[in-house]
Amino acid sequence: MKKMPLSGHGGTLVFLLGVLAVSCAGRNGALSRYNGPDAETIAIGAVYPASRWDNDHYLREALELAVRQVNEADGVLGKPLSLVTRDDRGDSHVAQEIAETFSDSGITAVVGHWNSDVCYYVEDIYEERQIVMITPGATSLALFERDYQYIYRTIANNQVYAEALADYMEAEGIRRPAIFLPTTPMEPIWRG
Repeated sequence: MKKMPLSGHGGTLVFLLGVLAVSCAGRNGALSRYNGPDAETIAIGAVYPASRWDNDHYLREALELAVRQVNEADGVLGKPLSLVTRDDRGDSHVAQEIAETFSDSGITAVVGHWNSDVCYYVEDIYEERQIVMITPGATSLALFERDYQYIYRTIANNQVYAEALADYMEAEGIRRPAIFLPTTPMEPIWRG
């Protein structure tokens, strides 16, 4: 499991760009994926449940700003970035379709997906196709069970949060706190 203590949406993209540069420099599969809209850019995907968020424009603006700043600083490995955003609606079936489309269209790396339930269904697609994926929101323990080379998260898993909550409850005098964690992601209860 890979963990990085970054916060904020822009920080996620900056971390992604660093991972991307390392991946491109060290892996022929990732290096050959340069295939943005004009074949002269490195295409980065951003996938999140935009239709489920009232303020999704904040994430989109942060991602666009990070891409603009990277491009103003000569891009990654001398190539400018292009950003391709998609709404997975928090639905694993829609997310799988997006992952397949991204794989076929030459997306080099992905910021997203957000929900643990969704990531569980797409992580193998990205790993098998050697596409770097960084999820800034998935916390499930069931994710990252295998030793992935292309899949990352920038947030702690549920175990870390549960332990911190239990410590807090004990410090507040609550005796024998109990916190229950699901062992596997569940299918989302909503459909878009």
